[in-house]
Amino acid sequence: MKFSKRSAPPEEFYIGYLPKAPAEYKKFVRLVIFALLVVMYFTVSFVVSNQRNFSSGIFDQKKLTVIEGVLMLQPFPAIKTFYGKDLYGNPTVKTIPLVNYGKFGADPIVEDITARHKEDLGSLWVKLRGKLIYHHGVTLLELSEKEKSVLDVSPASEEQLVEISAPIIDDMDSITLQGQIVDPKCYFGVMKPGEGKPHSDCAIRCIAGGIQPMLMIRNEKGQETFFVLRDQNGDPVNDKILSFIGIPVEVTGKLTRVDDWLVLNANPLTGIRLPD
Repeated sequence: MKFSKRSAPPEEFYIGYLPKAPAEYKKFVRLVIFALLVVMYFTVSFVVSNQRNFSSGIFDQKKLTVIEGVLMLQPFPAIKTFYGKDLYGNPTVKTIPLVNYGKFGADPIVEDITARHKEDLGSLWVKLRGKLIYHHGVTLLELSEKEKSVLDVSPASEEQLVEISAPIIDDMDSITLQGQIVDPKCYFGVMKPGEGKPHSDCAIRCIAGGIQPMLMIRNEKGQETFFVLRDQNGDPVNDKILSFIGIPVEVTGKLTRVDDWLVLNANPLTGIRLPD
């Protein structure tokens, strides 16, 4: 007795040099492509929705700006300058902290000025040229040409001292704040992002180089407040806080308002710690 074999239909097979792919093969490829596009869409959407926005800070690196005003030595190197008039015609004065070119503070340049003008330390009128750094109403001046950034130094006239009044200092209470220690040059616009672990190595080098550290706190609405960080005697704390940069910290100290800046004087050995 003979048994007949019923042959199965041949499977479709595509060879690359053929002009057309079989129908089943084309259908399978379309499904794979569609699935990949769906996965890519949701992946990109997830990454974008969880991505932090870049800082809105601006570093005016293509433009040198000349600023004149009274040189401030305490509680940090700064220039106090006439910034125009308000709606009522009253003079507006702004205190602008100074930083040096690169990852360095302005202290060496300021010390050189004061060494040559010891008799007029409280009333030195300076003309400085550098690049401005802006962030949410905060302004810094980078002395981009180093020593050549100092165009002129002279005793301030009585008229100039009236225009640029003495620093308004208001002592406040002790306070405990939670935030992050940042180097303002990078955070206010030179680097994006300029905070957190990804930036901690750069921030450590900047603060070790003398750039004034600041404590940044952010509320639940994302609004930021900055505190110039000094020790309990008003001296720099740079080399004592390097291990606390780029991580959440809790700082306890005496709060002082100097013009339009808040200064937090904290003992770097006991007043700065990791939050519980």
